[in-house]
Amino acid sequence: MRLVIVSTGTRGDVGPMVALGGALAAAGHDVRVATHPRFRADVDAAGATFAEIPGDPERMFAAHGAALSDVRRSRPLAHARVMREGFGSLLQEAGPDDYRAACADRDAVAFGLTAIPAYAAATDAGLPAIAISPTPLHPTRAFSHPVLGAGLRLGPIGNPVSSLLAQRVLAEPFSEPLRPGTRRAHGLPPVPWPWGRRSSGWPPVPIVHTFSPALLPRPRDWPEHLDVTGWMTPRDPDPAATLPADVEAFLDAGPPPAYVGFGSMSADPARLTRLVLDAARRAGRRVILATGWGGLDGDAVDPTPGGDVLAVGEVDHRLLFPRTAGVVHHGGAGTVAAGVRAGVPSIVVPFVFDQRFWGTVLVRRGVGLGPLPHAGLTVDGLADALRRLDDPGLRERAADLGRTVRDEDGVAATAAAVVRRLG
Repeated sequence: MRLVIVSTGTRGDVGPMVALGGALAAAGHDVRVATHPRFRADVDAAGATFAEIPGDPERMFAAHGAALSDVRRSRPLAHARVMREGFGSLLQEAGPDDYRAACADRDAVAFGLTAIPAYAAATDAGLPAIAISPTPLHPTRAFSHPVLGAGLRLGPIGNPVSSLLAQRVLAEPFSEPLRPGTRRAHGLPPVPWPWGRRSSGWPPVPIVHTFSPALLPRPRDWPEHLDVTGWMTPRDPDPAATLPADVEAFLDAGPPPAYVGFGSMSADPARLTRLVLDAARRAGRRVILATGWGGLDGDAVDPTPGGDVLAVGEVDHRLLFPRTAGVVHHGGAGTVAAGVRAGVPSIVVPFVFDQRFWGTVLVRRGVGLGPLPHAGLTVDGLADALRRLDDPGLRERAADLGRTVRDEDGVAATAAAVVRRLG
């Protein structure tokens, strides 16, 4: 099969799709991965062919980080505006011709949640398409919509209604990456929206959901064309890989620390870093502070060896997380997966999108604390959560779930689902 996988956004969005491309290429398929230039080396290393989709997600977050990180639960409709300002600006860096070129001479198209224009290119070319989503977006009675209804218990009637309403609110920023007036001026059709009414008249778009069924079981009322396969983050590190020497020394110097990192989320790093450090001191907890894409300020940490805080850049979560007391993170799908696999508890500090949803799922599963929304985070609240990481019941449940999830191979299961669905 000649397949193109189209993925845009952050490393958390693109990395799993690159892993999927590598698995399909290893199985003998002709795989092209279309994504941003910054991920070209990853695509090459996976054994797939690279195609460029213009755009720089780090620049997008630098320009729109404050807006992307300031959507409070009391302002759910602001998600539509935020998505237009943030991901809309990223999508506008690529035009229809880029997506058409990515799909040229292919038999089928797989696209990620933030690469909806690839669906339009597929339908224009008459190619079968499949969506890959780390978040459950189809209506269900089991839970409310992960973005607009995150954490709410609306019941078997209110839950699916929340998803139907959310589809109308959220579709425009993704399905209209160009302003409607600009789109019409270029003679372009509206981009189809595979989860909503815009796909009426087309066969249902198969959707493979890449979250662990051990954490969130597949809803019983979902239709047949929706799969749940497991996380596509790599399960095992390179056997030869090691942690940096300063990280090893810090781990050996005292009790297991908490990991604190918010990935690509960025909003007033200086204030948030001070809050985290104050909470850690109040809780008496050693901390490894991951700076990410500027979300936390490593310069605020005393670099003298022997302290209770260590600032790090990128570090392999698979090596580090099992040696921590727990992980404090934003609730992105990749970090959720890494924390659960490591068998340690999570404290989720959600910023935007589906992050509060995953924090709530972890809490209801008994392996997480919070969620503590970023906009209302306090020193006392975070310090209390850091103390509670030592709760024996919490740690036992996290360890049990970790053992179950480590047996899953989401990349292989997703690859099998893609081949089965696309024939």
